[in-house]
Amino acid sequence: MQFNIKKILSSSIVGILLLVNINSLNNDENLLANGRVKSYITKNTELYEISLGISPDPLQKGIGHLVIIIKDKNTDQFINDATVKIQLNHRATTQIIGPLNLTNLSSIEPLSLNEYDIDLVLTETGIWDLYIQIQKGNSYNELIHEIKVVKPNPIAALSGVFVLTILLLILIYSIYSQIKMKKQS
Repeated sequence: MQFNIKKILSSSIVGILLLVNINSLNNDENLLANGRVKSYITKNTELYEISLGISPDPLQKGIGHLVIIIKDKNTDQFINDATVKIQLNHRATTQIIGPLNLTNLSSIEPLSLNEYDIDLVLTETGIWDLYIQIQKGNSYNELIHEIKVVKPNPIAALSGVFVLTILLLILIYSIYSQIKMKKQS
């Protein structure tokens, strides 16, 4: 039994393009080059200016992403040789995540702008206190930032399941049509 590979391939490509287009409707802002963080919050300590990026913003229950960029206030230079740790404390349940070391991306990704990043799994909604600890040589700075974690939007997941079902139906119909045509000839 031979299938018409050309038709199956074209149906698959159309399905993938539909999926990409529908997924892009969920993004109402332009994405940056790293594809994750769209905006940064600037915070200051005694020695550093810290840019904190959160994705998704606001954070949702489940997987989240934090990016920290550190700049020396005196020299205006980016800091890429510090040890950066975070800890999150949930206010209502006293759940604690961390302390966790952030990955310094400057050696891994040359275009990362001296970013430190980490992926988190947040199990509770509500208010979390984010403690950022920066250690460079003998200097130690700490910053506290409040983060709100919300419930994820179920519409995105439902639309993904719907599109996947449509794509599977297209693929099954395409294979069925090929088998039917092959039996007729």
